[in-house]
Amino acid sequence: MAAVAQKESIHDEQALGKAYDGRLLRRLWIYISPHSRLIWISLAILPLLAGVEIIQPLIVKYGIDQNLSQRKLDGLAWVALAFAVALVAHTLLQYLYLYILSITGQRAMRGLRSAMFEHLQRLPNRYLDRNPIGRIMTRLTNDVEALNEMFTSGLVSLVGDFVKMTGIVVVMLSVNARLSLVTFSIVPVLFLVAWFFRMRMRDAYRAIRVKIARINSYLQESLSGMQIVQLYVREKHNLAEFEEVNAEHRDANFLSIKYDALLFAVVEAAGRLTIALVIWYGAGLVYTRILGERTPGMLEAGITIGTLYAFIDWIGKFFEPIRDLSAKYTVMQAAMAASERIFQLLDTPVEIDEPSDPVRLDRVRGEIEFRNVTFAYNPGDVILHDVSFIVKPGEKIALVGHTGAGKTSIIKLLARFYEPQSGQIFLDGVDIR
Repeated sequence: MAAVAQKESIHDEQALGKAYDGRLLRRLWIYISPHSRLIWISLAILPLLAGVEIIQPLIVKYGIDQNLSQRKLDGLAWVALAFAVALVAHTLLQYLYLYILSITGQRAMRGLRSAMFEHLQRLPNRYLDRNPIGRIMTRLTNDVEALNEMFTSGLVSLVGDFVKMTGIVVVMLSVNARLSLVTFSIVPVLFLVAWFFRMRMRDAYRAIRVKIARINSYLQESLSGMQIVQLYVREKHNLAEFEEVNAEHRDANFLSIKYDALLFAVVEAAGRLTIALVIWYGAGLVYTRILGERTPGMLEAGITIGTLYAFIDWIGKFFEPIRDLSAKYTVMQAAMAASERIFQLLDTPVEIDEPSDPVRLDRVRGEIEFRNVTFAYNPGDVILHDVSFIVKPGEKIALVGHTGAGKTSIIKLLARFYEPQSGQIFLDGVDIR
């Protein structure tokens, strides 16, 4: 059974590799939509937040070009004040955005967790027999928390990154189109590199999920059977097996870390190279302008020292979301895998339905009747076959039989923990269904 459970667990983990699944997100929206007002408020803050962040280099640019370059130091106080106001506004908007987003996520996850617990209470004992309690608890705790992390620092954060990057592109083009083209010349290559690493990280992440599933399965089997392990003195043998499984998980993480570090290093190098290109291209025109030598196109370029500073600052802000792409991708993958497992639980059918018009027994006499009851825990493995008997009120009987004959199963059927495949069970002449 442990081996079968391990294979099923590994198969599940291999099947869960997407970082985005529209079907799952549409189902998640059912639990998020009651709080859509807060979501729209947080989304409305995003352009303001991006705008305040983008405008800061413009303020410094103005101070350099209009004050420092022209030796008008009196106006620097106003520039400093404007920059301080922008910083305060950015801090307040950032706090408001994160606070609203976190509140929304917690409320949505509270509703999802409550729906899961409500559904669990209606599931038959058959589900609890086949699924370890630890796995079910993980669904209600770790998996729900993974969705909350996606909501607060994954999906919505990607929207914020897109808004900021779009705003930077628009502002850079409006300030100086030629310098912007120099800046973005390396971006297509960078996105191809990011896509390449994303595919490799997806495979590495999937391998990690497989290895951690094997660790969990091995731990569950070993800990639940620890008495047998100690009885047959298998501690050293089991430790050697666990070290092998644990080493495979370590190696899978090493591969993920390698790709993550490479992507970070490549994006960082691309950002530095872009800055170098901007300085190389722009500094020549600035130098020419300072010397008073007007070359063709120099005035149209409009490149100043302040412009160079602003572009260098914007480049850093533009490449920052790309550097964090691997972390966000990991968050999204974990969330999609968690949501898949959560909806597997929610989609588990409720075998025992409560009647719409239940019969109320004001006084229970205690007559029990099994009439032609057939029951099996698993298809083809019949425990009770066409069982019939009557227990009169106050009568005492004994159920006798070997292990597995169905004594406990009769009590479970009477308590309606399970439904029989055929036949009826009566309490005081009323079908217990």
